[in-house]
Amino acid sequence: MRLEKICHINSGGTPSRGKNHFYGGDIPWAKISDIENSVNGILTETEEKITEEGLKSIGNRIFPKGTLLFAMYGSIGKVAITGRELATNQAILGIRPKGNKEIYLPYLKVWFESNKQKLINQGRGVALQNLSATIIRNLEVPLPSFSDQLHIANILSKAENLITQRKQSIALLDEYLKSTFLEMFGDPVRNEKGWKIIPFTKSGQFNSGGTPSKAESKFWEGTFPWLSPKDMKVSTIKDSQDHISDLVFKETNQKRIAPNHLLIVVRGMILAHSFPLAINTVEIAINQDMKAIKPIKDLNIFYFQHCLHALKRQILDLITSAGHGTKRFDSSAMQMLNIPIPPLSLQTQFAQIVEKTGALKVQYQNSLLELENLYGSLSQRAFRGELTLTQAEEQVLMAAEPEAMYGGEIEFTPKKCDSTERVILAGHIINKTNKEDFGRVKFQKLLHLTEYFCKIDIDSNFSKNVAGPHDRPLINEIESTLERYRFYDINQSCKGNHKVNYRALSSVDELEDIFNTTFESERERIDAFLSKFRKSSWEQCEIISTLYAVWNNRLILNQKITDDLLKQDFLDWDAQKIKYMDRLDGALQWMEDKGVIPVGWGKLIK
Repeated sequence: MRLEKICHINSGGTPSRGKNHFYGGDIPWAKISDIENSVNGILTETEEKITEEGLKSIGNRIFPKGTLLFAMYGSIGKVAITGRELATNQAILGIRPKGNKEIYLPYLKVWFESNKQKLINQGRGVALQNLSATIIRNLEVPLPSFSDQLHIANILSKAENLITQRKQSIALLDEYLKSTFLEMFGDPVRNEKGWKIIPFTKSGQFNSGGTPSKAESKFWEGTFPWLSPKDMKVSTIKDSQDHISDLVFKETNQKRIAPNHLLIVVRGMILAHSFPLAINTVEIAINQDMKAIKPIKDLNIFYFQHCLHALKRQILDLITSAGHGTKRFDSSAMQMLNIPIPPLSLQTQFAQIVEKTGALKVQYQNSLLELENLYGSLSQRAFRGELTLTQAEEQVLMAAEPEAMYGGEIEFTPKKCDSTERVILAGHIINKTNKEDFGRVKFQKLLHLTEYFCKIDIDSNFSKNVAGPHDRPLINEIESTLERYRFYDINQSCKGNHKVNYRALSSVDELEDIFNTTFESERERIDAFLSKFRKSSWEQCEIISTLYAVWNNRLILNQKITDDLLKQDFLDWDAQKIKYMDRLDGALQWMEDKGVIPVGWGKLIK
């Protein structure tokens, strides 16, 4: 059935950027980037907000909660469902079922997602790869019974959510290894732990490669892996895109590279922005743009690989350009790079963590591939009216539920702070998150969350307050110290909601230097955590902080945990929390998706 027959379809608008009073209000105003950042396909938070005057200037075009948003420009086919009333710009269509039509919006969402590539292909035929509202209105959408729509949407949404969660789990493993390396060995650039250092050129035996003649077809008819920089997209090499024959080793100077060499790229445009590293697990050959390093006995190859990862920025600064513009990492640059050599026993301990994490990552990647294949099969059958799950497919969906990754194997080492250190931490939190809507509420909630999630013991005594966990004496002490040392000028606005403003002063750079030294082992996990809240409003921070507190309290008290119990605890926290009732499901899903899950660490908040 044609979409315009079953749905109202309208676009949004953009208030004039030349009129400041149109912006900075309370009405969420979505752009395509907000759709891309929506949590589990539900959009409740936007980067920008507009005023009533701004809304009037675009004809009061506002979409109610439960509207499907569709991106027509740029990121064609991106979709989300509004979790609250909001406005959008003109690049987004709002799609709502007509009153007498039985259409389940999540069904329409998964239909758009399943047909995304077709829509992108249509967009390529017009200027700037955009779609018009006319094209969308004329789309033919299969419309099964309402119960079948529910069935299709539930199954495909479950598969899609599992795919997203699996990708996040894989990314978390990479983040975990980075933070573990820094905790165990420190920053290799500064080498603050004082490890012995050696020049990179002395770190092992460097083996070169070459390219067999393309004119000799017999050289390219074998199965032996021959690597070039285009193969360096993974951390472990088992095969290559190109292969050569054994004749190459008999008739040329090409050498075989045994397993367990560290492979690097020394020439190519990829060095303008990346320094790829990989370990080969099979015998290989390489081309002339690469080196294969056999580490010295004092270097564990897994430590060596992650050390060079941590030195990436310094290495890229050493990259030079040849006369024709090609980037290169030459021997003179290599001599300027130093490699710290910690005790081999410590390197071996790290290597065991890498291998264990790597095995888990392979398991996740295999699961992800299986889920993606299943999603493709299910979506094709769903819109042909053939969707029935086999027993095997049901088992895949059940088995792919993500494992708990917090509070188990992957844990943070707690840090105990003195009064000075907690002020430095607080100042850093302000530096990282001090955007337009930043004030005391957002600051205190992020301080609470950072302490409890990152296990940074600042000796707080948070208690229940209308806006969430609250420790007035702690905040007073921190703010007075930040002002005394000229890190921040802190004042309260006399207008509106009397928001507290934090204005950075000249000494704030010194604060960051102190933070980098004091929290060298914790810095990466703190910054990774704070980045999750980069686009969160103060209200979102209040909701997440309170949910985290009631969830953590239940863990401490060894009480049962369900979404309904957590939501009830949230509403029981303070009578005014009722205003957030319709945002709690989205907030809990956000916590799951972002991995902001308590483990029962910290004090009970009463």
